[in-house]
Amino acid sequence: MIVPNWFTPVASTIFYRKTNACWEFLLGRRKVVGSGGGKWALVGGSGAFWEGATGKFDFARSEAIYDLAINLDVWQLKYFTHRLKSEDKLLILELYFSYELPLTQEVGVTSNEKAPDDCRWFSIEKINEMAERGEIAFNNHEIVQEFEKQILK
Repeated sequence: MIVPNWFTPVASTIFYRKTNACWEFLLGRRKVVGSGGGKWALVGGSGAFWEGATGKFDFARSEAIYDLAINLDVWQLKYFTHRLKSEDKLLILELYFSYELPLTQEVGVTSNEKAPDDCRWFSIEKINEMAERGEIAFNNHEIVQEFEKQILK
């Protein structure tokens, strides 16, 4: 895979599941150190696995399993959207993927250094409330809202 030298790619995955009442989305609480620390965010997004990835889906899978103690089938990952943003004189290409998990799937975080310290399922309503209180990192609540409106409705 070509390694870019003028931008940094990051891949986040929208993990979702259907309960009896609603759709739920998995968010990880970022460790206090670093950008977005202590806030809830989508899984992945470190950008550490671009080199060596065989493609964008392998890249997204590597980012997700760095954070979560879970087996992922790369063929079930779906590309959703991307964003280009500038941060601290860096150009960042944010790639967003989705992955539906069964309701009974156990999910936990890994002990990796940059992995979240916790992960939990939230409804879109709860995510919106958390965003209003400033508890969601970056623009992740907007991405989840967009996904829910475009894909799940």
